[in-house]
Amino acid sequence: SARPLEAGTRSACQALANLCVLVDYDEAAPACEYYKTLQGEGSGLAHGESEWTLGMPWLYYDDSANALTDSTLDLAVAVSPEASAAGQGHSRLRFVLNSYTLNGTWIGLTNLTTELQLCGGPGTEAAIFADVGTHYTSSCELFVEDDLARLFREIGGVRTDDSSFAARADPFRNSAPGLRANLLGGFHELYVRDRENKLFPVPVRLHNFPGDVNVNGDGTPWGTLPSVTDRSSINDRLTRRFFLVDALSGREEDSELDDGPSVIRYAADLTLGVKVQELDASAIYPPILSVRYAEVRPQ
Repeated sequence: SARPLEAGTRSACQALANLCVLVDYDEAAPACEYYKTLQGEGSGLAHGESEWTLGMPWLYYDDSANALTDSTLDLAVAVSPEASAAGQGHSRLRFVLNSYTLNGTWIGLTNLTTELQLCGGPGTEAAIFADVGTHYTSSCELFVEDDLARLFREIGGVRTDDSSFAARADPFRNSAPGLRANLLGGFHELYVRDRENKLFPVPVRLHNFPGDVNVNGDGTPWGTLPSVTDRSSINDRLTRRFFLVDALSGREEDSELDDGPSVIRYAADLTLGVKVQELDASAIYPPILSVRYAEVRPQ
């Protein structure tokens, strides 16, 4: 309703932001349009960020080109554990998820390990994506009737005794059941910790952004990290929030909880990349997370 939003209720504003994320940030959609209106009516900046209005969630980067070339991340990096041990910088970046449920309830902060990998995998192996100078790829096939249907039952709160998915492809298998369901169906913002342990926001490059503005025009794969020197990347639209699995918005209006959704959307591809600054090999530009959503229709 409008009243709690106009009063600045935190959870209501977070829920509005989540609804905007579900429609791929389409500014013509009612949720995004209303979000933009409230953001424009606000005053003051949150945490000194020019695009983050006080009392509102931060969804859009208005200046994506500046975000790509931002050199204010106070973090020295090293390309090997030995160099890191010698005090030359961090060889493993420390990422943090800030998460909310669909209704705007804050879940909390989670140190990122395997949470972005729906394919799962051994924790020690799956965590090497954060090592500086490492190229890591994890891929798998998810079957609608088995894997994504189980994800729906977890998110929807319907108990399942089948543990094969949890053992094979569950990035939150070590989390408590309630927290696991919230994280799977949650809305997330990604941060990286700097030298002083402060949280620095990581931009999200959404392939599904309306108008195909984030599709590379030079023939390179969409997930390729936008180049800070390539002028074709300047028109990219960067955002802040994303989800892994949406098994809620695809339900029919009169459906029961146990009926399941008509459509399940999920993050089919996620690419997390880092670029070293040209004039200082120990400094990096902000990491960028590229996301592409796909959808399936359970039979």
